[in-house]
Amino acid sequence: MDRKTALTLIIIVAIGAFFRFWHLNELPPGLYPDEAMNGVNAIHALNNADFEAFYPENNGREGLFINLQVLSVQIFGPTAWSLRATSAAIGTLTVLIFYFLLKEFLSFFKERLTKNNEAFSFFNNEYFVPTATFLLAVNSWHVHFSRIGFRAIMVSFLLSLALLFLLRGMRTKQIKNYILSGFWWGLGFYSYIGFRLSPILGLAVFIFDAVSWRVHRKTESFKTFFSHYIVLGIATVVTMIPLLGYLLSHPQDISSRSSGISVFASTNPILTFLESAAKTALMFNIAGDWNWRHNLAGAPQLTLLVSAVFLIGALILIKNTFLAFKEKNIAGAFPVVFIFGWLFVMLMPAMLTNEGLPHALRSIGAIPPVIILATIGLIWIWDFWRRNLKIKNVKLAAALLILALFAVGIENYNRYFVAWANDPNIRGAFRQDLVLISKFLNDQDENTLKYVVVNENATLLDNIPMPSATIRFLTNEDNTIRYLTSDRLDEIQTESGKKTIIVLTNKDDNELNNKIYDLFPNIQKNSDDFTYYQVNN
Repeated sequence: MDRKTALTLIIIVAIGAFFRFWHLNELPPGLYPDEAMNGVNAIHALNNADFEAFYPENNGREGLFINLQVLSVQIFGPTAWSLRATSAAIGTLTVLIFYFLLKEFLSFFKERLTKNNEAFSFFNNEYFVPTATFLLAVNSWHVHFSRIGFRAIMVSFLLSLALLFLLRGMRTKQIKNYILSGFWWGLGFYSYIGFRLSPILGLAVFIFDAVSWRVHRKTESFKTFFSHYIVLGIATVVTMIPLLGYLLSHPQDISSRSSGISVFASTNPILTFLESAAKTALMFNIAGDWNWRHNLAGAPQLTLLVSAVFLIGALILIKNTFLAFKEKNIAGAFPVVFIFGWLFVMLMPAMLTNEGLPHALRSIGAIPPVIILATIGLIWIWDFWRRNLKIKNVKLAAALLILALFAVGIENYNRYFVAWANDPNIRGAFRQDLVLISKFLNDQDENTLKYVVVNENATLLDNIPMPSATIRFLTNEDNTIRYLTSDRLDEIQTESGKKTIIVLTNKDDNELNNKIYDLFPNIQKNSDDFTYYQVNN
């Protein structure tokens, strides 16, 4: 890598880091209980030196991301920033790995392509890789989940690493690359449930490689060729041994969450799947995720400029692949197998469910191939204009491309840091009230008896609904705080000379309010961002 290329990469990664770390301590506001549950597990892992391959609480979560968060919590303490910084770091590293994956993809493809090079001229453009890397660096969809403490951010990172070394192995035939690919692939199963479908992409790449071997009758024997994939598979399984051991002994955790929301749980699975697939397909350009935690509710997952070049890129790639087939050029099919295969497989975690669609989180692994298609479209348009306007000045042509990328960057910045960040709905979506409750409890002195009544319906954590996780984490599992459900008010005790504080996680509960007044007629109620009661003895 020459100095100019290295500097360009450093600048792009720095931009990616800026988008992911800028005001991370403030945005998103609050701390959603699903994020905080990771923190509760991290505190327990630190206190007990007990790092799990799988954490069964909260419908079950693979352990790798949580175990990485442990390090952040150990360094920075129990804060929302410490949980989200792990995501931001992984998101930034994904930008870097994506650059090297694209370089390897183009090296492999150009080596295999023997004719019809003109049809894929956009891959020969020197700006293709840095352009794609920049588009990922500023992509608001990827930025969004890089700033939330959800484990799904690891999918693109680990799958990109697995594919990087797989392509390198296919190109160099070095066994170490297949081992490394298997390692990263195996590690991916510790990340997020959606990664479990990724072997389908690996199978598609293998089939392409096998057909290519058959057609071109390469010098290596089929036994040698096949052994490479056997090694990859063994490396994957060996890496998975701790997780497999856990799941075999706890089979109920294999699909504890997904089974209830699967399309196969519906009365008409085929129709439900088609509806899910249609909503998922439209999420890029028409209507995206409606969950404020995941997106600017209802807005397409791609900003206007990127959504346009994404469609153009997809059409161009399909068209040029047909041209390659006409010339019986097997290598020309590889981009479709690789890019569309990746896209389809990583959309399946969303398409196979019937809840909350379209779902930006479950389809997060599809972001890299979407970016590749958008880059094809952008580079094709830029090159078309350059040729038709007869722009021969290289610097002027590059300036036009940079201007287009600058517009994309501004567009994505505005989507996240202006439109989404300033919408009042996100405070409730991330339960900012629970953070305020935690700060309030942390400010109480040792002579205060503290009770938190979690008067909400949610998944249970130690027999208390999940919203308690945010308070438990941000108060560093303060054992002086008692957590109760609304049917256990009789456990509230007062002591002479001590102040008693009773906090409600759901402040709008008139029935519970009346019960508390019946128990403590002289109690003082305070209600603003949250409700608490105070008894002075």
